[in-house]
Amino acid sequence: RLSRVGYRQLTRSIRHRLADYVDGLIERHFDQPLHLDVLAAQVGLSKDRLGKRYKAIRGRPILEALHRRRVERAAELLAGGGMTVTDVCHEVGFNDLSFFHRIYRRYRGATPRQIGRKAAN
Repeated sequence: RLSRVGYRQLTRSIRHRLADYVDGLIERHFDQPLHLDVLAAQVGLSKDRLGKRYKAIRGRPILEALHRRRVERAAELLAGGGMTVTDVCHEVGFNDLSFFHRIYRRYRGATPRQIGRKAAN
């Protein structure tokens, strides 16, 4: 029989593995359409419960983690040069250029074009 402390540690471990699993899915599939209901179905939880558990462990929503990963990769591609902002937008999984600009600016403090220009100079 598990003590209360042992049970809490066990459930904490399971929750962290859940968050690690979601992070792995984001890492492997960030450039594809990812929907919370699909992720939730893969782990056997409702999308609300998955979202709450993930946020409780990581301190941010799943969608924010996905956006951060996409922006991180976009910054790498823009720094490398050779791709247009539109191409980078689609390469990292965004479908809307305007939305991509808004999210990129939120996490990087500059627009993708500004970053691309710095890399070119």
